[in-house]
Amino acid sequence: MTYRFIVAEPGNSIHKVAILGLWRRNLRLVCNDRYDWLYANNPAGGTISLLAVHEGQDRIVGCASIMRRDFVLDGKIYHAGLAIDFVVDAEFRVFGPALLLQRSLMEQAWEQGLEFIIGFPNKAAQGVVRRVGYERMGKKARFTQIVRSNKKLRDKLPAIFPNWLIDSGSHILDAGLLLRNTMAGGVSSRTELVIEGEIAREWRGLWEKIAASSGFTGDLGDDYVRWRYQRCPYRDYRICQLFDPQGKLLAYLIFSLHDNLVLIEEFRFSDQKWAPELFAKFWREMRNQGVEAINTGLVFNGKIIDLMRKAGFLPRAMDRDGVILVSKNTSVDWKMILQEYDWYIPDGGLDL
Repeated sequence: MTYRFIVAEPGNSIHKVAILGLWRRNLRLVCNDRYDWLYANNPAGGTISLLAVHEGQDRIVGCASIMRRDFVLDGKIYHAGLAIDFVVDAEFRVFGPALLLQRSLMEQAWEQGLEFIIGFPNKAAQGVVRRVGYERMGKKARFTQIVRSNKKLRDKLPAIFPNWLIDSGSHILDAGLLLRNTMAGGVSSRTELVIEGEIAREWRGLWEKIAASSGFTGDLGDDYVRWRYQRCPYRDYRICQLFDPQGKLLAYLIFSLHDNLVLIEEFRFSDQKWAPELFAKFWREMRNQGVEAINTGLVFNGKIIDLMRKAGFLPRAMDRDGVILVSKNTSVDWKMILQEYDWYIPDGGLDL
């Protein structure tokens, strides 16, 4: 079988219909509004997308895309990308278009001036991305805070345990969790925690401070955050912001709620000393709302794991690796940067 590869044009209705069809056949829980939001409205620029066309059938049977994503290194902006939406129809997966599609997409990314591509491939795609040349970046872990223990006890203990005993045990454990939370964060300080759907006016000032001091991080300016989280068409995100008594924004986290589980998608601080207080006050607020657990995943390098542990998070294994593919045209040694700098990328910056 032979294939040709074409660059998808955002305004081409045939390309759009083909991509939506591939999503419906191969991906779960994808809404049509995601296309315009992700492919056309990203403030970093339009998504780069390549289509695989089966020559014999003249049919689009696969696509792979790169969402443009700006990163900041020592205060300077660099253009990069996040690998997304890699799909090939099932009947064509054994005949080779997947590898050729990824290699062609890589060349297109370099032609358009991207410094590197990062990805978070699932198990089915890991073999292909390694053959293209992607390498593992940083470490990986999921972090969990237990907020209420009753459901966890019921899931773990044998059915022979009576409800009254489980309830009594959970009350004791919950009291211990509350004590640990109090000891982990400065919950008696005068800072104020505000949870809402909008970012504060002070966001730009906080981001400028983070960008100037963090070494290496993805762009988290107000334009990007409004697009990524406030305008996302398929998930409701809320923003938790920590202010000092004068109204200065000190730290924030962005989260989504799924039944009684909270997923933290992004978090940053003007200074890491505010991290324990942000997490501790957020934990208490989620406890008041009946949440059972708080969860986040990170690809990272450096001391963030110590900060998470001090804040009361328990690390556990994560089966997907963060990977990176670096352009040969760049003058920056990105592999060295990722090995020597302290950095982290949470769930919201890894997978859309």
